[in-house]
Amino acid sequence: MARRRNDGDARGAFPTLALAILVILEFCVSTGQHASLAFSYKDGDPDGPAKWETLQKDWAVCDSGTEQSPTDIAEVEVPKDLGPLEQSYRPGAAVVQNRGHDFMVR
Repeated sequence: MARRRNDGDARGAFPTLALAILVILEFCVSTGQHASLAFSYKDGDPDGPAKWETLQKDWAVCDSGTEQSPTDIAEVEVPKDLGPLEQSYRPGAAVVQNRGHDFMVR
């Protein structure tokens, strides 16, 4: 007796798979754009400190004068008795990219 093929299952799975792929691609693109957003520390540049609040919605607080840097620098009390620094380096695959104002490790 010949087996009957059920093409309905495959057709029903395609839209779900396509939607999942689109969601993943959108996440990758938006994350990549955020990570490589260029800004400058040089006064007068179109992407300099005076314009940081316009470069990204999350950086709007840079305009208030209380958080000028796009880097979140927290004020914390550092314990004085931390002891010596222990180095533990292991090899790893990475690419270091100089972006002009910082370095990115991928």
